[in-house]
Amino acid sequence: MPKEKSQLSDELIAAYRTTHYQVEAHPDFTLMIGKLSPELQRLHAKHGVIHSAYITAYNPLSQPVSPENNARRHQELITAIKSLNLSYYEGDGQGQPVGKWDSERSLLILGLNLSDAQKLGEKFAQNALV
Repeated sequence: MPKEKSQLSDELIAAYRTTHYQVEAHPDFTLMIGKLSPELQRLHAKHGVIHSAYITAYNPLSQPVSPENNARRHQELITAIKSLNLSYYEGDGQGQPVGKWDSERSLLILGLNLSDAQKLGEKFAQNALV
């Protein structure tokens, strides 16, 4: 079960807020918390959706695991999204400043509403999602 927001350290919350959420959409773009993304709006229009979520399966509960475990978890996330028949784009969540946190392979999932995104986040033991 994910930690309650109040249980997360201020440092971890700040890290989530300053991370650059990169999307490999050709052209690629970066999502940032609190900043409007015209690129995301265009992607929504292109796919005819009004919701999306940016989720990783890496490092459950923000605890580092092996690269092999992270790769396996990422493939499980892709399988879960394919089973929902939703479009997605790969990406990397890159903590700032670069090098302080390892990047995490992630997915921008188009058409995923907040409730389903939260369920997916819980399934993959994530503290947060975008």
